[in-house]
Amino acid sequence: ATTEIYTLSLHDALPILMETFRHSNFGKYRIDDIHFYETPNNSYYYFDLEQGNSEVHLSIDPTGNILQ
Repeated sequence: ATTEIYTLSLHDALPILMETFRHSNFGKYRIDDIHFYETPNNSYYYFDLEQGNSEVHLSIDPTGNILQ
């Protein structure tokens, strides 16, 4: 089971996550929301991204590795 710990607004996001996002294939997408999730095996930030009519979800671990 995945538990949402808290939700980050864009201005609260960690700089390493934003740097990873900017250099990813989705760097030109608009960030709609960022959530932090923690499971028994890992934790990650879940980005809700939008560009025009397209919506994408991107997961980044706390060290800046893109998970999906």
